[in-house]
This record gives sequence, structure tokens and C-alpha cells, in this order.
Amino acid sequence: MARANPSQYSNGTTNRLGKITKRGNQTLRRLLIHGARIVVNWCDKKDDSLSLWLQRLKQRQHVCKVKVALANKMARMVFVVMSRGQEFDMGKACKMTA
Repeated sequence: MARANPSQYSNGTTNRLGKITKRGNQTLRRLLIHGARIVVNWCDKKDDSLSLWLQRLKQRQHVCKVKVALANKMARMVFVVMSRGQEFDMGKACKMTA
């Protein structure tokens, strides 16, 4: 099984996922970055919640950091779907917060 594990910082009550680690599969990490690059390049022409989040992030950060942030977000989505064995729900994964 290919690993795309985000690092974890946990205590007794909180489980936090961190950056994409380099312990996992290098090819999978590369594919996540390439996929993020395509999504970031096209996000200005869309108005879904993920694209709006990326547009706001692009105003504050350099585009390379935005691509890595999206790859990290996608790695977290993949990790949760695979570890819990549940169907992927785009509405739940990219829920807009106020």
C-alpha cells in the first residue's frame, strides 16, 4: 500500500495532522503536487468552495506555497478516506467555514 501519511501531533484529546512527510511514497507525493498545480492554475475560473479557498490563499501566499497547501489538503482527504474506509464526499471535504 502506498503511504501518503501526514505527520501527526497528538495528545490525549486532540489529534492534529501536520505536513506531508517524506517517509512515504515519493511518487505519490509528486503526483499530489502535480495534481495540485493543475487545480491551482484553473481555480480562478471556478466558484466552488475549494476554488474560492485557493483564490483567497493565492492573495496572501506565493503560488508555490498554495500548491503545496492544496497537495497537503488532498493528502489529508486521501488519508481519511482510506483509513476510515468511507466514500469520498466533496461537500464534506471542502466545507466552507465562516
